[in-house]
Amino acid sequence: PEFAFVIDFAHSLYFHRYGEGLLTGMSNNDEPIGFDQSVDREWELVHLEAAAKRMPLLERAGVASRWAGLYEVTPDAHPILGPTPVEGFYLVTGFSGHGFMHGPVCGRLMAELILEGRARTVDVSALSLHRFAGGKETREYNVV
Repeated sequence: PEFAFVIDFAHSLYFHRYGEGLLTGMSNNDEPIGFDQSVDREWELVHLEAAAKRMPLLERAGVASRWAGLYEVTPDAHPILGPTPVEGFYLVTGFSGHGFMHGPVCGRLMAELILEGRARTVDVSALSLHRFAGGKETREYNVV
């Protein structure tokens, strides 16, 4: 129960407790953009070899199940917060699974943006939708 969420950023590899077992995952940076949700068995071998190298006890573990899914992220893997060209329409999107964790502060930031015209708590201007039109996106390299 005390097992921490572990991330190896150098390999986009992660481990965390999942029920009575351990869930491990690893991003495939060569995966083409699209909607394929099938398990890539060749990539699975790369992933499991990297996982066992990082955590040797996994060499003796079995695989209980597999799944593949989609990351709902923006082109630069950063969220979008703020107004759009449509009057009164604001976005808080592009977090993938992190939206749940970031939700409380983003609610506060959006309230500040809507009521005061800017976010006071944290400057989120770099997360504007307009960054894509101006080529100002900042690439996130640690997507797991």
